[in-house]
Amino acid sequence: MSDWWNVNQSTNDSITFDNRNNMPHSTMRGDKVITLSLTQYTDIHTFESKEKNLKNSSAGYVILNNENITIEGIKVKFINSTASNNTKTFLDYYFQKNGKYYSIQIVGETFTVNELLIKQ
Repeated sequence: MSDWWNVNQSTNDSITFDNRNNMPHSTMRGDKVITLSLTQYTDIHTFESKEKNLKNSSAGYVILNNENITIEGIKVKFINSTASNNTKTFLDYYFQKNGKYYSIQIVGETFTVNELLIKQ
């Protein structure tokens, strides 16, 4: 595992990494945490339900962008949202590859690039 990432949680169908404190390079990023979650869904119903619930949820989130994109020939449903209090930014990617269904979620504490670089 990279010095930048730590396995935070793992199940049979998902894994979550973060860059929390106590990692060798954590002082370089200051106090900002990024979390990366990868999930494989067992069926299309669960996959579509999760994606639909995220797009339709208004409980504390604001959808900033919702679009279909293609990345290296793979159709991806992309949802960019933020917490209503602007403390976190969420990037969600839903896609199918080789008959399996996946999502990637990146969660970051909301900060500007300059703010992060100043901490270094």
